[in-house]
Amino acid sequence: MGIASRTQKLLWSKAHNTCAAPGCRTELAKFSEDSDGAGEPEIVGEMAHIRGREPGSARHDPDYQDVDGYPNLILMCPTHHTEIDNNGGKKFSVDLLLKLKKDHEERFAQRDRAVEAMKSYLAKSYAADDYTRFEQVDLQPRVDAIFVDVAVGALRGSGLDARFTSISNSAPGDAGPELRSTYAVSGGAQALLHPDWVGGALLVGGPGQGKTTLLQYVCQFHRARRLGKEGYTGDGHALKELTTKYRFPIRVELRAYVAWAKANLGTPGRKGNRRGGGRREVKAAEAAPKWPSLEQFLVQHVRDVGGLPFKFKDFTALVGTEPLLLALDGLDEVATLADREEVSRQVVATQAGLEQLCPDVVVLVATRPGAETSVLWSSTSFPQVHLLPLTQGLRLQYFQRWAAAARLGQEALDVLQEKLLSRQNELHVKELASTPMQLAILLHLLQRKGLLPEQRTALYSQYIETFLDREQGQGKEPLLDSQRKLIERVHEYLAWHLQSAVDEGSSVGSVRGEELLRLLREHLLDRPDGLAFTESLFASFEARVMCLVERQGSYEFDVQSLREYFAAVYIANTVPLHGAPKNERLRSLLARPYWSNVTRFFVGTLSPGEVQGLRYTFLDVAGGGVLRVHPLLRSMAFLLLEDRCFQGQPTQVLREMVDFILDGPGVYLAEDGLLDPAGGPLRFSDPAVRTQAVEHLKGRLVHRGAGVHEREVLAASLIRQTTPDDGIADWWWKHFSTEREWLEVAAFLGTLDRVPANRRGDLEAAIREASRGGRLSPLLARVQGDPPSAIRALVNEVNAGLVPTAMGKDGGMLGRVLEASRGIRPSQSQRPPQRSRTRRVRGEVQGWAAIEQAAGRLAALGPQSSVVDWAAAVTEVGRAWGRDGWVIRDTIADTPSGIDLRMLAACVVDETDEVARLVGEEAARRESAGDADYWRESVPASTGVLALDWAVALLTQSHTSIIIQLQDQLEEVSGAFTPDELAVAIEAISRRGRTTALLLNDDLRLGRLVPSVPVLLLLRPAAEGATLEQVNKRLVRGCKGLDAGALGCAAAVADLMGTVRVDWFRGGRNDFALGSQPQVKLTGMTQGRATEIVKDPGQWPTFIVHAAARRLRNEIEKQEPLSKVAQRDSWFA
Repeated sequence: MGIASRTQKLLWSKAHNTCAAPGCRTELAKFSEDSDGAGEPEIVGEMAHIRGREPGSARHDPDYQDVDGYPNLILMCPTHHTEIDNNGGKKFSVDLLLKLKKDHEERFAQRDRAVEAMKSYLAKSYAADDYTRFEQVDLQPRVDAIFVDVAVGALRGSGLDARFTSISNSAPGDAGPELRSTYAVSGGAQALLHPDWVGGALLVGGPGQGKTTLLQYVCQFHRARRLGKEGYTGDGHALKELTTKYRFPIRVELRAYVAWAKANLGTPGRKGNRRGGGRREVKAAEAAPKWPSLEQFLVQHVRDVGGLPFKFKDFTALVGTEPLLLALDGLDEVATLADREEVSRQVVATQAGLEQLCPDVVVLVATRPGAETSVLWSSTSFPQVHLLPLTQGLRLQYFQRWAAAARLGQEALDVLQEKLLSRQNELHVKELASTPMQLAILLHLLQRKGLLPEQRTALYSQYIETFLDREQGQGKEPLLDSQRKLIERVHEYLAWHLQSAVDEGSSVGSVRGEELLRLLREHLLDRPDGLAFTESLFASFEARVMCLVERQGSYEFDVQSLREYFAAVYIANTVPLHGAPKNERLRSLLARPYWSNVTRFFVGTLSPGEVQGLRYTFLDVAGGGVLRVHPLLRSMAFLLLEDRCFQGQPTQVLREMVDFILDGPGVYLAEDGLLDPAGGPLRFSDPAVRTQAVEHLKGRLVHRGAGVHEREVLAASLIRQTTPDDGIADWWWKHFSTEREWLEVAAFLGTLDRVPANRRGDLEAAIREASRGGRLSPLLARVQGDPPSAIRALVNEVNAGLVPTAMGKDGGMLGRVLEASRGIRPSQSQRPPQRSRTRRVRGEVQGWAAIEQAAGRLAALGPQSSVVDWAAAVTEVGRAWGRDGWVIRDTIADTPSGIDLRMLAACVVDETDEVARLVGEEAARRESAGDADYWRESVPASTGVLALDWAVALLTQSHTSIIIQLQDQLEEVSGAFTPDELAVAIEAISRRGRTTALLLNDDLRLGRLVPSVPVLLLLRPAAEGATLEQVNKRLVRGCKGLDAGALGCAAAVADLMGTVRVDWFRGGRNDFALGSQPQVKLTGMTQGRATEIVKDPGQWPTFIVHAAARRLRNEIEKQEPLSKVAQRDSWFA
């Protein structure tokens, strides 16, 4: 009879269009992506019988009658249908399949109930998140109305680089060229809402930079789609290629989780709390009582906000069937290190657990710079995304949205726009308008007063002044007429109290109403009318006419930056004659990372004379202990210069501050992104400061003695601080010398990109002299110009097999030479023909025309090319590059297997017959793949190209047994390779591949083959499967006995290492790109080792320097809270 229509409908509806196999996410009936729901859907689902219908079928039961009934059917994808019926269904019993079906249907039934609760939560969250957190004067705009897509960047070389580059190709973010050289850039919302976005991220941005607003917008986009709302479509923000996978978003503040967890300490955790999260630290495991899990808090949060029943099993059912977005805001607002580390562990554990359950989960964590913990920073699940400063275009966008939200009339709009445009290029305006929050304040002041402050603290001060002017002028609060100064002082006191309470770990930055009333009473106790005044003031807070806001029964400052501003003013305005002076208070502030933004505001209150003496304060604080080496003080000095606190100060003062920042290891820390909160290389914005930085860097370059790595960093920093009009190339020519050191710096500075005609002879002399001291390709790798003498030197080194392709990754002269040597030719992977991208170099280079012609000939070859075509190409390569170098040998070895090499040799046109001999040698190798005597007799007697060519040929063409028999010879040959020769060989083996499988699993496992690290590195690109697994195991074992610097290719093996002592990375700085983060767990990062690394960062990869700085910051954060210092030293007595 078949399966009845009613039964089919019941089965499909209860299965929710999803395969019943656990973990399978296959959609069983779907429309194609371009059908827009029109036409017939593609149906892949299959109604499988639990008890087979026919005799002999899987699990057939002759006594079971209702074989086509609903109880005997289970909906599955074709793959799992086949799997349950394989081998007569022996692995899948009737009981097991019945349980799978029951669990699947119950999970979706539970999901339906959970979705109803979530819809209520989404509706209320949508309303609550529809407005910006920062309530501006006369304006609290909707997020959708005021939002601009602030640019975000992933450091080039980081795990996110490729993903960001892909997204930004179609939707680039708005950022300047100096940032694009460091970051792959896109818009924040564009990236996080792009179809290609997967996984989590750590969003890092400074105060007021838009982290919360970005999370609000992203969550509102998903809420709007889930709720059928019309807003937040991205249309008004020029967002492209938005995802159609609409998630269930949950946005929470991590400080709220901390408060809830501490109130529920000892609550039994769920197993899910540790899923996939790895072992906890021993100290954390022994600490008691335990924190309840982040998942438990999320369940409570959804229940409290949504107002409907929602249990842990509802959460599990939801995340097991629906895509999820967790937006975790304000990690930096968790002030104490212990709490922040525990929160980080919970976040990582939650992400790992949800990843196992959820078909698609994105977890975003937002924080200020410096607050990220090692737990998060080292997790590959949370690569860093940096929010970047607003550009001129984004500032104008924000202005237009702000004006529309403020409902300015056309006349007022035109006047304000003219004021903004006329002043937007002023340095202090650009700096103050670099974040959305400060730009909002600036626009308000420009509208109200027509005047703009020149410093950051003054910006906030004038904003508060206009805010209270508005409240007083509108008569909202009579107290302002008579007690305005006192009210301001009360705000300052409350800000100090809340900031200190967060620092102590006793608060999350808010205070309950009854506690606020108590604080007001205590603070105003000495006033005759204290009680009555307190009641009136508290009532004004309740009415929201002051700077505190009420949220869920607690009072807090609108945004953290306002609290920090008021706290700074309180510290500055309460300096009694008999108490601690400002300078002493500043020392205590400078030493505490959590108070860094307060410190910036505090310095903004100082007089010019006090600011002039700051350099001595910095030197005093840096005089001993961890602060002597940690980047904290250098970073603060940079930020104070950027805040224009030193405006108008003498040149000598500016120079001393710049020297403090850049001296010694400071230039490394600056280039490694440890001083600029944006996480990228440091660049001063003030021309006067930048001039001093340029003089500092020039002086260190001219006074020789720095090592090559330091010279490179100094040159990179110098380029960053200058413009093309500064004439750095001409300046370095004035210091010309034939020493190799001069040529190195010239290459780093770009001096060789355009060599003046009258300097060609000098360059020839410098290159001749430098070539005596070693190879030139490392020096000239980044040169974008094409001086003939340099090109000739590079051609020779490439042809000697000394230059791996990776060395030319930056393009330029070396990239063109390498490209010409490869000819962009098809390898055994049968790449399609491509046009050569080489270009003629300027100047006369002997033989370059022939090299370019040979490259073009190779580029024209394809799968259908004949022996004659290959012979012509090989002939030209031999003439251009020489008849016995690496390039001709590599070209011949790349000849496809379908080409008759004996015939090719006969067709080659070569007066000396040397090229034909090499072709015949390649033919003999292919014919002798299993002849051990041939390979043994052909072992080269010398190092260099012959050794390189033999080793690559052995590993790509000979049988596995030959490699085993010749392991001693291979060890001897490869042991003499330089790191770059080894890299060239690895590239060649990877490109050519093997014609037969490399089966060394048993030989490696049983110890019949015991390769050295160089041989393992050569075997790795040729290995696969079990052999590759064995190679990797032995490679890890062998590499742990070497330093990264000695290895020469540490980045290639670091991800295999698992747990590594930090010492292993010594000397490996150049092996790892800025922003790279190998998937390793570091051990041995003691305080002593961290101090050594930060004092001498030139030996260490950037991520190791960052890890060391975090280790030292942990020590800094162990200091007593600032409130204890204030109490002991009678700050407020």
